Amino acid sequence: MSTPFTLPLHTILDHEGRKIQYQGHLGDNLLSFTDVRSGSPVTVIDPVTGAKGMATFEWVAQEYAAGRLKRQTPSVVDRQGRQKEVARLDAAACIALDKKSSWRMAWALKAYQAGLAKTDLAFGKFITGKRSEIVSSENFPPPSPSTLRRHVRVLENVGSSMSVFVSAAGRANGQSQLVESEDALVHDVALRYWTTPRWSIRDAYAILVREWGALLDAGVTDLSNSVPTYETLRLRVRKLETFETVSARKGKEAAERQFTASGEPVPTTRPFERVYFDGTELRQIATLGDDLKVAGSKLKLVYGFDDYTQFAMPPVTFPGPYREEMSVEAIVRMMTPPTELTEEMLEEEPWAAWAFGTPTTIVPDNDRTLIPPGYIPALAELGPEVELPETYHSDAKAKIEAFHKWIKGRLREMPGTVYGRSRYKNIKYDPVADAELSVFQFRRIIAQLFWEHNTTPRDDLGGRSPLALLKSYMLAKGGPVIDDPVMSGEC
Repeated sequence: MSTPFTLPLHTILDHEGRKIQYQGHLGDNLLSFTDVRSGSPVTVIDPVTGAKGMATFEWVAQEYAAGRLKRQTPSVVDRQGRQKEVARLDAAACIALDKKSSWRMAWALKAYQAGLAKTDLAFGKFITGKRSEIVSSENFPPPSPSTLRRHVRVLENVGSSMSVFVSAAGRANGQSQLVESEDALVHDVALRYWTTPRWSIRDAYAILVREWGALLDAGVTDLSNSVPTYETLRLRVRKLETFETVSARKGKEAAERQFTASGEPVPTTRPFERVYFDGTELRQIATLGDDLKVAGSKLKLVYGFDDYTQFAMPPVTFPGPYREEMSVEAIVRMMTPPTELTEEMLEEEPWAAWAFGTPTTIVPDNDRTLIPPGYIPALAELGPEVELPETYHSDAKAKIEAFHKWIKGRLREMPGTVYGRSRYKNIKYDPVADAELSVFQFRRIIAQLFWEHNTTPRDDLGGRSPLALLKSYMLAKGGPVIDDPVMSGEC
């Protein structure tokens, strides 16, 4: 008996919402199908005998005639079409379709009514002040400044209907945009990349192109018009980067260096018990002064970061290479009253004036230019111990790198920003010629960002900000003092 349609190997069919893949004719009128999600063999009820077993030609013909077995056809509705489908829905229908729609609209209306300047700094400060007022039953986290700016633009350009805030994404988060057969092929080649050390991603892509062509020649009908792109494979490879896959490709030692700390985690029980000393290079070029409009090199900053409270201490911002005197100044700022607090900051948080002290232990970055070895004995005489970091040690590096990423993200639209080649929007753009803010202006901006970080509540701190946690410790001690219990005789 023949099937009612051509059925090439590996064709994926839809059987009452279940995706099954044809694996071949086993002989004796038996057909092999597997479940696409689980990979397990598919068993069916034989229409002639009523027994449960492998699929047959009769079963395929019966299910196809009844409309229960269909070819898998990719959706052709684009984003604009999906937006038209929800354009006339009322508020209740919008919420039923997308629970975040009312939450997005509430944030956008509040920001629009506030008349904010169209900058991430202004929107970030607004979000910090309103996060306790705009809450949802689903406890959605507040939006990022750039996301909220986009929602406000939608409100200004399209209108205040809730339907414009319904997500028009064509698939759920984590769902591939590829049809099942192509998705399975990309996934298989990506896994083979991780188990074949000699392959590059371009080698893997050549295999993908060859095997996609083989499926096309075999008559698989649910393929798209072109082979999946190199970028699709590259992103899938990165998505599969785990301890197990890196171990398979590079060995267990390389995986441990990448995913685990080489030393035991060091617990902290109070502020300033363990302070990490680090620096980072920003992407911005500043002029040397308000009157001297000469562009310098890219800016750098060095600062201390308290492990217990995640409090970022006053930084030193400067152009040029890392220099010893800048590190010394940053260490002095840890131990002396802050000088960059404005009257508004002190009015908002008076206890910020007492956020300084002598660390028990300072852990500098591996870069020897931050704290040269010759400075360590003199630094130890001031009070803190200096603990040299272990290679690949990751006790707090993730927190610090996340902080660096956040700062650079907030500064990315500043004039004088140096972009990578792939991000240039204008080939004539010259960051040196575009630099217009002075070093002193950037110092004020970065000080404001540090203040925002220190006063923003964090989920990993129990809903408190780093400064609030520091303040609660000082209140528990009976006054605005951060001292070492060992040095003060309490232990």
